[in-house]
Amino acid sequence: MFNEKRKLYILDIFGEISASPSKSLNGKTTNMQKVLKFLHKVELDGPEKVAGILLRLNTPGGTTG
Repeated sequence: MFNEKRKLYILDIFGEISASPSKSLNGKTTNMQKVLKFLHKVELDGPEKVAGILLRLNTPGGTTG
């Protein structure tokens, strides 16, 4: 089990967080649909192949609903 290579995923969330594709005044947004697709991809790999997820946030917040 420990000899297998496991992946470390990096998820960058920059700018405003939005529920749908949109542009903020500064042009930097994170669409939550893309984040959910990313997390689903990680889930499909299975816990035995994932070492972890590094979450890097640089956001003032936003809306998701």
